[in-house]
Amino acid sequence: MRILAGIFLCSFTAISFEIALTRIFSISLWYHFAFMIVSIAMLGIGVSGTVLSLYPKLKSSKNLGIYALLLSLSVSLNYTIANFIPFDPVRLSWDKIQILYIGVYYIVLCIPFFFFGLIVSASFTEFSEKSGSIYGADLLGAGTGSIAVILLMSFLSPGQTVFAVASSAALGALLMGRKKAAA
Repeated sequence: MRILAGIFLCSFTAISFEIALTRIFSISLWYHFAFMIVSIAMLGIGVSGTVLSLYPKLKSSKNLGIYALLLSLSVSLNYTIANFIPFDPVRLSWDKIQILYIGVYYIVLCIPFFFFGLIVSASFTEFSEKSGSIYGADLLGAGTGSIAVILLMSFLSPGQTVFAVASSAALGALLMGRKKAAA
């Protein structure tokens, strides 16, 4: 049951982070760049699947708490790092270094989604007999997160929202990192 609650919280964090980033990008980098967030999330999740196929020992349920903790830390840390990337969309047409900065955005911001992908993939592998429950916890967490982030952004700035939702993954890490955590 703790694994399902942890997956719920991590899914809540991932979708909330994605929506908050979409809002942030649409304000700070023009709405033209907001679409990048979906591809950044897909890149991170896709890379996690590739890494797990290359290193199957990483699929152990013992690692779920660590992955959730890394998700929580990377949401806050990588968002902060992304704020220091000097990308300027106005200069994109004449300053080719701006293309490199877009690439750096992708690398920095896909890392939290990478850890989220590890959590979900490892859970499905380790607890395949409960895949319906895992899938349900994931969807319920994402649905709740997509509503909650909109409410949070009504009271907090998008940046503050990012730090607030990171704490839900930390709680998920606490639940999944305990001894004998079972789905």
